[in-house]
Amino acid sequence: MKKKLVIISGMLFLVMFVFSACKEKGEVEKNQKENLPPATENQLTEESDLKAPTEMRKMTVQTTGGQVNPEEKIDATKVPRMVIKNGEIKIEIDNYDESEKKVVEIAGKFNGYLASSNSLLSASGKKQGTIVLKIPSDKFDAALMELKQAGKVMSDKVTSRDITEEYIDLEARLKNQKEFEQRLLKLLTEKATRLSDIIEVEQKLASVRQTIETIEGKMKYLKGQADFSTITINLFEPSMIETSSGGGFFYEIGQSIKKGLKGFTVITGGIITVIISLLPVVIFILLIVWIVIRIIRKKTAKKQNK
Repeated sequence: MKKKLVIISGMLFLVMFVFSACKEKGEVEKNQKENLPPATENQLTEESDLKAPTEMRKMTVQTTGGQVNPEEKIDATKVPRMVIKNGEIKIEIDNYDESEKKVVEIAGKFNGYLASSNSLLSASGKKQGTIVLKIPSDKFDAALMELKQAGKVMSDKVTSRDITEEYIDLEARLKNQKEFEQRLLKLLTEKATRLSDIIEVEQKLASVRQTIETIEGKMKYLKGQADFSTITINLFEPSMIETSSGGGFFYEIGQSIKKGLKGFTVITGGIITVIISLLPVVIFILLIVWIVIRIIRKKTAKKQNK
């Protein structure tokens, strides 16, 4: 009985010893964790540096190429239409200078202006040329009708191109690029700390600003084309009788006479050239003939004297 009690007491003592050792180990590990030193300032800076380029790459992926967010795209049916109109007229007139002056006056009447003008004198002595006018788009039709009264209209053509959706798309792209520019500026001033990150952000910022300038330039061009329509007027004074060469009847007669005189001059010049070239030979032959005749005459005279 005593032996059994000794064994049981030994086992209980062993269990208590193991339990005490495990508890002591847990308390030591807890104390080690609580006594760890705080993170240094350099470690925090390195963590923030790693976050900055990651955010910038995320922004770059979201906005590269200037893609338009479908939710932000404006409905083209709810905005005023933007249409580029172009007209071209060919008019036969009596006096070019007077008609040109009249055409420019009509343009001024409709708040338009002369964009360009060029003229030339044809082979038949008649004047012709091209005048380009810029007319406010809302007065295009009225101006075109009045310009047709300047002379006899030989042909006319009107074309138009709707640029509403194209312009709206450019507006949306411009908005996205400007928002991206602001985010890059914020990233540059607040989160980019390393030199490599700053250089990368500045390069992207320069690219975005160049894209903004390109979009603004195209928008300005399209708006100018839509606000002022273009009318091209071809004016010409008719010849008396038109021929295949474009000249008049009397002009063709004059040209024929000129060609005949030119041919006669060429032939005459050729004959004179041949004569001048052969003149030394002819003189030499005549000299020999004269000498022979003189000798023959002398011999004949001597025979008669005998």
